[in-house]
Amino acid sequence: MALEGLLPELICAYKYQNTDLIRKIHLSFNCIFDQKLKVDFLLGSAAFVYIDEEILQCQSYKELILPLLMYRSRYLCVNYRSEKQNNYCDIKSNIATNYGISFLPCKSPQALIEWLTLVSSIKVQPLLPQESEDKLQYTMKEVLRTLPGIGPTTAESLIEKGISLSEISKYYIT
Repeated sequence: MALEGLLPELICAYKYQNTDLIRKIHLSFNCIFDQKLKVDFLLGSAAFVYIDEEILQCQSYKELILPLLMYRSRYLCVNYRSEKQNNYCDIKSNIATNYGISFLPCKSPQALIEWLTLVSSIKVQPLLPQESEDKLQYTMKEVLRTLPGIGPTTAESLIEKGISLSEISKYYIT
């Protein structure tokens, strides 16, 4: 493909090779598959785990999020099948607070691709030895605040409403 060199590089877990999801992602990213990758996707220093909401109900979610801790920016992409994204507030709060992992709501593969695209556009400053891990975390609120016209109040409101990136781009990205 002629555009391959122009697309951002996305390292993908081998289990996604030849899936419908990868066929869609491949239109926006140069996908490289790694059999040893413990997270689902790696984009620079940002790691992503893509799970269904039901997994949050069982303790096995801890096994899925622990590999995220090796990375500077950590994202848990939750595929919500129901309309109620707030079903697991206590669990999400625990994961965000204790592990420094940001939640990205994904009702469809397209939503996941939009989040990956947004995160790939964030310019991360080089690490300085004295910087702590806490300062390096991007929360969902901070990701939204990188967009023109979105301040802390608007970002908080958008997160609470669960608005998709498509809707955000219509109104806030010029």
